[in-house]
Amino acid sequence: MNINFHYFAVKTLARCAGFCEEQAQQISKYSQFVDDYNYDPHINCSNIPKDIVNSKEFDLFTPAFHSNFSPTITGFSSPFDYASLIVKREQKFILSPFHFTPFNELNAGKKDRRVVPLQFNDNSLTDRLLNNIINEYHNGEKWNIALMKLGMLLHVFADTHAHQMFTGFDSWANKVLIAEVKNNITNKTITGISPGVREIYTDAYKNIPAIGHAAAGHFPDLTNINFTAAYKLNIGDNYSGSYSRDNTEAFIKTSQYIYSYFKKCRGNLPISDNDCSQDELNAKLRHCFLTEIPKKDIVNNLSKHWNKYFSDIKYHYDSKEIKNQFHLAATEKGPHTNAFTAYTEEFYEYNIMANKLLTALYGPQPRRKEKNLLRS
Repeated sequence: MNINFHYFAVKTLARCAGFCEEQAQQISKYSQFVDDYNYDPHINCSNIPKDIVNSKEFDLFTPAFHSNFSPTITGFSSPFDYASLIVKREQKFILSPFHFTPFNELNAGKKDRRVVPLQFNDNSLTDRLLNNIINEYHNGEKWNIALMKLGMLLHVFADTHAHQMFTGFDSWANKVLIAEVKNNITNKTITGISPGVREIYTDAYKNIPAIGHAAAGHFPDLTNINFTAAYKLNIGDNYSGSYSRDNTEAFIKTSQYIYSYFKKCRGNLPISDNDCSQDELNAKLRHCFLTEIPKKDIVNNLSKHWNKYFSDIKYHYDSKEIKNQFHLAATEKGPHTNAFTAYTEEFYEYNIMANKLLTALYGPQPRRKEKNLLRS
């Protein structure tokens, strides 16, 4: 999915379910931020918490004079980032865990296991982690940390609905041939103008590396299209499987799951002024999903679009702003003139939560163990 769902739909659902502005913003901005968190792989931190330094589970702390922290990167936001996906390590520790999440630990690292759309109470790994967050939210004093984790996991949950039928690895299971794509706004076919153009389009995608849904382009993520594709039933199959999906309707169903989860989080607390019937909410969401992603000033233009249907909700997202707020101050100079910077609790907790997903899938300190294995 993209920002139209991860931020705008999640923010709207949170407000409608009764979360206040500050809480809904915390959930939704971190839901989208999973796509945008692309820190340097090694940075200098002056105030690393002791539970990270002493942990035998996390692989965040590096005992060195400089570059002593290894962030758990979750996103890709530049052409260079996307190009790095050809590296198996990036597929294993970024693409698969956070965007093509396996149903449970048994499927972790298995390249041919296609993503299945998750539901709550399905005993998936993501569901178990989300249930823990409900308890943290109700029992803990740090609601901002609990809601940050909730947003991160809802990104993972939502992506299973967009990325179903694909895996996060370079695999035969990702090889598809797009048969037709329609724009649900205009009801026009957008795969090609004519059968001849469509054939050229399909031939071009045959040569794309079969990583994630690269062979299907952006179509699985767009809220305003429906598509049909042929896929392989097994490694030797000649595209005999057929798959069709109306993203607009499918993502409304995903929204219903998340809305129910939000109400479960809220318990018996009063419903928001933004609350409406499920049918009315679905109708408004459908209008909001039926839009193109703007080429420029994306957040501002999408905000105007969503405010046509949810006029009382404030929308604002800036990934650079979040990253800047992670920094407290440059506190000292280390050896080799590296500046060591103090970071906020949210910065460390974001990395801990992301690292927990890695360790749940692959065991303790998975990135460090793989690096050591390559060296041996």
